[in-house]
Parts: sequence; C-alpha cells; structure tokens
Amino acid sequence: MVSAAEAAFYLDAFKKVQATRYLNGVGLVLVIYDWIILLERESRTVWKTRWSWTKGIYYNNRIMTII
Repeated sequence: MVSAAEAAFYLDAFKKVQATRYLNGVGLVLVIYDWIILLERESRTVWKTRWSWTKGIYYNNRIMTII
C-alpha cells in the first residue's frame, strides 16, 4: 500500500512532468510561428547573399533551435 506522503510525492511529480510537456509544446509552437512569419523576409535578405561567417552563424542558430 502507498502511504499518503508517497502518493502526494508521485502526484506532485506527475504534475511537474505534465507542466514541462505543455511548456515544451508552447516553445515548439513559438519556434514554428517564428519560422513562418520570417520566411518571406529571410528569403529576400539572407538566401540571396553569398556565404559568409555571418550567414553560417545565422543558419546554425536557426537549425540548432529545433534540435
């Protein structure tokens, strides 16, 4: 049988895991929203330029956000 203290501990842990999942989902939605609203501007300004360190850092930052 599980004591009341153990049950409270497990319930609290479950709530924290659930909150973490919700916050991860919110973060993913914000990243996708950012990509969608900036895609046109990025295609006009970044895609047409030559490769440079700045462009490489920019793309690294955009890709690493998802990972």
